[in-house]
Amino acid sequence: MKSDLYILREHHKDLSTTEMIRKTGHRIEIRILKQEIVEANHHISRQLNLPLASKLLYVERLIVVDGEARAFEKLYLNLNEIKGIENVNLDDRFFHDYLNKEKGINKLFNKEEVLIVKANETEKKMLDLDQEEEIILIKGIATTENDTPLEYYETAADTAFYRYRRVSSYE
Repeated sequence: MKSDLYILREHHKDLSTTEMIRKTGHRIEIRILKQEIVEANHHISRQLNLPLASKLLYVERLIVVDGEARAFEKLYLNLNEIKGIENVNLDDRFFHDYLNKEKGINKLFNKEEVLIVKANETEKKMLDLDQEEEIILIKGIATTENDTPLEYYETAADTAFYRYRRVSSYE
């Protein structure tokens, strides 16, 4: 049984999962499972608005909170925008801090799609899930202030880990 910890994602607040976990005082560990240069396939090139076969940094990472695997992420980063990141050890590294301090990228804007789907075999293994368990799958594109796509990501998490709240303001 996973712990009762959850992340409340509010659409009017632009905090990353790592930031939200750290603010709760829980122990977070980011484990890099794979980090390599790949070429953009058709789907990823469309998401990042890049030519087919563009060079990307592909990262698979596991987000572990208080010793429990809670999210499995696949990141595709546009190397044209953040040259040199391919040589950086991203274990336990807060990615947005790195972008701000090392690359001068201050703000990322995310466009996300949130789905509830059946976990595939890799997701079941990474998240220690039962055979028929559903997951939250978040697919998103992070863009810079000038609307340049920087990253395409897919985050798989157990359904209890993320909760959402939408806030509308009326003038």
